[in-house]
Amino acid sequence: MTIPVPDAASYPGESLDDDAAPNVPARTAWLDRTVAACLVVVTVVLGWNRLTPLVRRTAWAEDAGLFLVQRLDRGPFATLLLPYDGYLHLVPRIVVDLVVAVATDEDQFALGMTIASLTVVGLVAALVFLFSASFVTSRVMRAALALVPVLAPMAALEALGNAANLHWFLLYLLPFAVIWRPRRMPGHVVQVIVIVVVVLSEVQSVIFLPLVLLVVLRRVTRSGAAALVLACVAQLASVVASPRVRGDAPLPEVVNAAFGFVAEPVMGSWVSPGRAADLLTGPHGVAVALAATAPFVIALGAGLARRGGARNLLIAVLVYGVVAVWVTDVYANPTVTIDFVSRGMGLTRDMGYVRYALVPSMFLIALLATGIDRLAASRYLVSRGGAVLLVVLLVVALTRQFEPYSYTRISGPDWAASVATARVACEANPEGVVRVASAPAGWGLDVACSDLDGDGFGR
Repeated sequence: MTIPVPDAASYPGESLDDDAAPNVPARTAWLDRTVAACLVVVTVVLGWNRLTPLVRRTAWAEDAGLFLVQRLDRGPFATLLLPYDGYLHLVPRIVVDLVVAVATDEDQFALGMTIASLTVVGLVAALVFLFSASFVTSRVMRAALALVPVLAPMAALEALGNAANLHWFLLYLLPFAVIWRPRRMPGHVVQVIVIVVVVLSEVQSVIFLPLVLLVVLRRVTRSGAAALVLACVAQLASVVASPRVRGDAPLPEVVNAAFGFVAEPVMGSWVSPGRAADLLTGPHGVAVALAATAPFVIALGAGLARRGGARNLLIAVLVYGVVAVWVTDVYANPTVTIDFVSRGMGLTRDMGYVRYALVPSMFLIALLATGIDRLAASRYLVSRGGAVLLVVLLVVALTRQFEPYSYTRISGPDWAASVATARVACEANPEGVVRVASAPAGWGLDVACSDLDGDGFGR
């Protein structure tokens, strides 16, 4: 797979702390391309190892029960811009189309979706690495920013390995794409394509519409701003045409949203749900919550210690993303899992994390990496020592949480085994319709026995 990257001269000409850096040499650009390609592979391998063998073979919810059903009913390409639940899902539908076209047997669908979905996250990592070249000094820290989607503790909570949840990782990519400033036409084309594809896959992209105002300060390209606006208009039009089904949970109180932020995006960046709840409800809960928040505050202060420059822009956008995404999601998706005032801070132990805590968590970890980069670039020994300490803290936390703890898919069902069972049923009734199950319970695919011929759904 070829990664669409600009040529050397497409890198923006501003440095991390001023606006007068020279163009990036061709040799450096080729090195970046090579690292980006490697990051795709590394991300897929890491993501694969965060899923259990059974989870890898389990199809997820909309992947089989909606996107595949509609793809088989309408044919290739016909569903790409079909709204569902209020918005467009371009990338997930592309992934389903590709897997259906490539799979040589129906029982390969779930495994194909896992690999294809992890590859998309790998492409997100590669693009974040390339787009962050203007804002972060070290390639190591840029790689850290790129690997956040696959290393974030909450990424293992049903997000990795399925197409329906790719929108979370695409939303992480969006601000990097919007504030990137290519200097030549190939870079502008890449930027526009990435922005349009992301926005047409995730309605929450409208949260970043205020970034177009940075055009006035020449911090956002006009082509990028236009792509963001037009794609958001298309998404909002789909919201009007296909209203979203809402639950009846009451809107959370402000204090619940605040407690929830500490209990979920903050604590979720360090520990898994059960452990987070135990820490918060223990005798030193307040101290633990403050300690979990402190590294992000330190990173923010360190990153902004020197005024001006592109790094400050990235930090400001990350902070905006943390707050805006969390607040928007909490109030746009009211749920009883954000009720810490009446049910206590141990709620995450019983209910787990809410799925929309993932993106604020990824932005927080990215903010930490950016602050570490600033400290490491300092000429003061104390600052560099602080950077080493934060790196150790982050590596230890992410390593301890690098495990599969999917809740819903942990027990299957195995897609291939379900297809085999369906074929047995079809032997008794060749003209019948059988069910191929996916997770969670109740989702799956009803398929005619005549279509289970072992040649793949698309053949």
